[in-house]
Formats: sequence, C-alpha cells, structure tokens
Amino acid sequence: MQKLIPYGLANFRDIIEENYYYVDKTHYIPLLEQVKPPVFLRPRRFGKSLFTEMLRWYYDIKAAPLFDSLFGKLYIGKNPTPLKNSFYFLGMDFSGMSDYSESDKGFIHRNFNLTIMGYIANFLSNYSEQLEIDETFIDNFKKEYRENAGEALKGAVQLVS
Repeated sequence: MQKLIPYGLANFRDIIEENYYYVDKTHYIPLLEQVKPPVFLRPRRFGKSLFTEMLRWYYDIKAAPLFDSLFGKLYIGKNPTPLKNSFYFLGMDFSGMSDYSESDKGFIHRNFNLTIMGYIANFLSNYSEQLEIDETFIDNFKKEYRENAGEALKGAVQLVS
C-alpha cells in the first residue's frame, strides 16, 4: 500500500493509523526530557504542531492503551522512557479567539476567561474517571471559577497534584 504525504496535517494519531508517511523524530524524546523547560522555536510549517501532538500521545495517561499501535514501530516504541503515558494533558488553542470589541473594553478579558474555562471543563470531563470526579463537580467548578481563569487553572492543577 502506497503511503500518503500528510501535507498540512498535524494529527499524529491519524498520520500513524491512516498510513501516512511519517519521519520518526521520537528519538528526540529522551533528549527532550533532559531539557527544563523545553522551548520550540522553528519557522512556520516546520513541524512544531505535529511534534507537540506526537508528544501529547506519548505522555498522555489516557493514551496508554494505544501506545503499541502508535509507537510500536518507532524508535521510542522500542526504547520508551520511564515518563511515557504518565501525565495529564491540557491543550489550548487561542488562534480562533476574538480579541477586540471597540464598544466593549472588557470583551478580551471575558472572552479569554470563557476560552480558558472551556478548555479546563473539557480537561476535567476528559479525565473525570482518573480524577474520580463527576459532572456535578465539574459544573460546580465552572460556577466557582467562571470569572477568573487564572484561579481556575490553579484549581485544576491542585486537583491533579
């Protein structure tokens, strides 16, 4: 079967499962674990999103059952580090967030809080089983922190600590 070129795709799981051509960069994971904190500086269209998405699947606790199917043929699948599948993942994308309203000066602040709270609520729902929480807890969490994204983030971090 001929492999496809994943032009513009940054979904690691889809690339692996749908037999796209993938240049294995997983040998960088052990090196990356020695850098505190890592910073990814590369030009546009240089693979940062795909690389960080690959890291998400490698480190995410919930992705543990998929480890062999995603990484089994790659370097890191044969040489895993002790940190594989040992972290919670909270992803945030601000690219689509509106940033300005001429008539409403508090718009950015409210929009930022709503965006962060949406990501945190999704995080809590995604890991509700591991964190042993239910929808009532999540609803109360959203009510308690609805206007303060910074405190909500602190609360979520305390919950997983």
